[in-house]
Amino acid sequence: MRAMKDSGIEWIGEIPQEWDLRKIKTNFDIVAGATPKSGEASYWDGDIPWITPADYTTEDVYVSIGHKNITQEGMNSCATSLVPEGSIVFSKRAPIGLVAISSNPLCTNQGCLSCIPKESVDVKYYYYVMSIYSEQFDLFASGTTFKEISAVSFANFKLPFPNFETQSRIASYLDTKCSEIDSLIAANEKTNELLKEQRQSLIYEAVTGKKEAIDIRNSYPK
Repeated sequence: MRAMKDSGIEWIGEIPQEWDLRKIKTNFDIVAGATPKSGEASYWDGDIPWITPADYTTEDVYVSIGHKNITQEGMNSCATSLVPEGSIVFSKRAPIGLVAISSNPLCTNQGCLSCIPKESVDVKYYYYVMSIYSEQFDLFASGTTFKEISAVSFANFKLPFPNFETQSRIASYLDTKCSEIDSLIAANEKTNELLKEQRQSLIYEAVTGKKEAIDIRNSYPK
């Protein structure tokens, strides 16, 4: 039986003995977005995708384009940055916790934080981890008009950290299993909610190494 330990975080529970917890900022460079001045025509309709939380859902997995593009001049006019392919885009407000992976270079507005991976990080694994913790991210949010999680709170949020090989195996396993569940969801409208709950539970058990999950040492693709 796999040796487990208490993570010290209620919503994560136990994790395998050899895993760690790491703050998001340890594994990612976190970049904020911004909006060019709306009345300046030279800032808009360029060839740089500009993403807002309204442009994607977590279920999309990847994001490449939004409803608007900006120009190089528009990007230079404000505090947004060009985020490389393979980064995680996270919505910090309205709503909090949508995640997707950039499939090409893009910029975002101030409603998003982008996570640019550092060494020894499997982006797909962390996409799955972040996808199940929207309620927990919301607990760290504040605001009167609308709730928003700050870049500092997000950067210090702790997530399970297995070694890179394990991250990749978990991501590969979840790609296969979630694809099967997504196909069932598409074909069975009446059981959608139950299947979605099953999908969330599957991701949680896999990314936290729970002993109740399918034995990941034997079920990962080789």
